[in-house]
Amino acid sequence: MEVDYEHSRLKAWHDIFPAYGSCGTAVYRFFLVPLFIGFYYSLTDWDGFSLSYDIVGLKTIVRFCKTSDL
Repeated sequence: MEVDYEHSRLKAWHDIFPAYGSCGTAVYRFFLVPLFIGFYYSLTDWDGFSLSYDIVGLKTIVRFCKTSDL
């Protein structure tokens, strides 16, 4: 069974897929990955300089929300 690309909607998607693929990769690399890494670091007590850290969970976020010293 051969697909007739002349009269198929698949041809249009096939022509523009590289554009969606590269934009999706850029969004993934430059937005989603840093977002998840930042959220992971917010769950730790890492100060940014030491080599070790402990995962403290949501305690850091709750403490930040309760503190009025911004």
